[in-house]
Amino acid sequence: MHEFALAQAVVDAALQAAEQAGITRIKKIVVGIGELQQIERDCFEFALKEVIPLSDPSLAQMEIAIE
Repeated sequence: MHEFALAQAVVDAALQAAEQAGITRIKKIVVGIGELQQIERDCFEFALKEVIPLSDPSLAQMEIAIE
């Protein structure tokens, strides 16, 4: 399942962007999935919910929006 790798990449990118911008808390991540991406939305959402607390426990309460 490449959804877990994508989920980890999204979290890593969000953490890196927050650090570069001097943001100390991420409240929400919005992810857009293109039609041709061949991503199983339910699996990706599950993967995000599993990866986020492992990457940074402070993100556990963060909202996730998938478009």
